[in-house]
Parts: sequence; C-alpha cells; structure tokens
Amino acid sequence: MTSRALTSRRTSGREKHHDLLLTSAVTFTLACPAASSAATGWAKLCARVLGRVFEFIEGVRLGGEPSARVLVHCNQGVSRSASCVIFWVMQRERCGFDAALRRVQGCREVAHPNSSFERQLRAEARRAEVAEAR
Repeated sequence: MTSRALTSRRTSGREKHHDLLLTSAVTFTLACPAASSAATGWAKLCARVLGRVFEFIEGVRLGGEPSARVLVHCNQGVSRSASCVIFWVMQRERCGFDAALRRVQGCREVAHPNSSFERQLRAEARRAEVAEAR
C-alpha cells in the first residue's frame, strides 16, 4: 500500500466540479485512486486501509465542524469508494455487509463492490461479530 492509495485534502475552489461541491456543502474529499498494480493495495482491501478510511471519516465527523461533509470518490463511484463507505457504515452502525450495502445503495444506487471487496467486507463483518460476542 503506497501512501498515495488513500489521499485526503481540504476541498479547494479549484475542483473540476466546483459548483456541485459547493451545492452539496462538501468540505473534505477522500480519493480512492486506481492501483497501478495489484501489489499497491486495492487488490486486497486490507483492514489497515479500511481502518484509515474509518478514522478519517470519523475524524471529520467528530472534528468540531458540525457542517463538515466528506465526499468519498473513485473513478466511477461503484466499487472502491462504495466499499470504503460500506465499511464505515458497518463499523458506525454495527451492522453486517448486506444492511450497510442497502444503506449505501439508498444514497448511490450504482454502489456495488467487486466480488473480492465484497468477500473481504463480509470477512470484516464476521470478525466484528466475533469480537463483539467476546
């Protein structure tokens, strides 16, 4: 996983879709760029990456800016970014993959993690269930 696999920045007025960002009141973005090779991290959506995503979103949410909003994006907004948001929902609401997917698809109908990401998210959900049962 390179340091570029997850990038975050305060949204500036120079974004391509400046008007959309303003009307949506987006204050932070979390980019999920395509991996240049399987070895860089997205081929295996590891707990470390997902943990960083969760910490970033929660940091914004709890960071003292009540109106802060995070836009999580990738090239098409279908698999990588959706997987990150699904994980956040799973952790935040303590729910399984299916419930989190339905919640995300309620906001973004095309959200559909690829089969590898889905398997990994389901495994994370099982781990969380086991940890909670202890």
